Amino acid sequence: MNVREILKKHLKENNYDGLCNPDAQCGCGVDDIALCDWLNPDDCESAYKNVCKECGNEIFALTKDRCTCFECMD
Repeated sequence: MNVREILKKHLKENNYDGLCNPDAQCGCGVDDIALCDWLNPDDCESAYKNVCKECGNEIFALTKDRCTCFECMD
């Protein structure tokens, strides 16, 4: 089992939907884990999938009730 598989297993077993890095304003789902090469994965945290009420985009956040994405907040 490789690191990506271990991470996916942990997220699913603990009812998370993916990862997010709030400082970098990004996130990814369990099936797209760590596809970005420009961020340090050590800064990512377990996250929940939400849908932005403004634009309908899928977002990943530290809480289950995040209702606005960073783009709509500006």
